[in-house]
Amino acid sequence: MTNRTKERLNTLLLALAALFVLWFVLSRLRIIVVTFLPWWMLALLLLVAGLVLFLAVDQLMSRRK
Repeated sequence: MTNRTKERLNTLLLALAALFVLWFVLSRLRIIVVTFLPWWMLALLLLVAGLVLFLAVDQLMSRRK
């Protein structure tokens, strides 16, 4: 295997392991959120939080190279 293929395989395995751990932890939690926000404001808040999380992970992954 080439070095690049091994690197991609390791990244894929790490991502799968992280997803499994995240699923395992979240499956044990029972989160109840009570909000007094309109549905569109809550959707916007979740969208912004997801975007921030995505950009943070992207920044961390690009530093590794």
